[in-house]
Amino acid sequence: MAVTGPLTLEEREQAARDAVGHLRPKNRSECVSGPRPCPFMGCRYHLALDVGPEKRGVRTVVVPKGLMTDPAGVLSSMADTCALDVADRGPQTLDAVGQVLGVTRERIRQIEAKLVEKLARKRGMLDALEDVEGRQRHGEDHTW
Repeated sequence: MAVTGPLTLEEREQAARDAVGHLRPKNRSECVSGPRPCPFMGCRYHLALDVGPEKRGVRTVVVPKGLMTDPAGVLSSMADTCALDVADRGPQTLDAVGQVLGVTRERIRQIEAKLVEKLARKRGMLDALEDVEGRQRHGEDHTW
């Protein structure tokens, strides 16, 4: 098919999305040997953007200073740009994780404590659910 004239804005945007989509790794095996610093900031494992929890249907995104004006400079100044690269190195100290994320050791300790608490609560809920399901399987009918 021959091009009959200049591309519209929509056509140019679609062509750019298609080009990036073909370059972006689809899985870890394609990503592990990819360029570093990683240029794919839309990846869920990229460390350049900090995505906060969803509140009222909106997620907050913290963009590092200078990322919009000099993305290459910001990315090249980061020691790590991929959380999976960090995970591949195995267990890390609180200090090392804090350096990767740009926060203090104490903040990492607080985050870790909160996650452990959440996991314990979820485990407790799963145990209670298994207990209820076990009673139902054995014919015990309890009303709550």
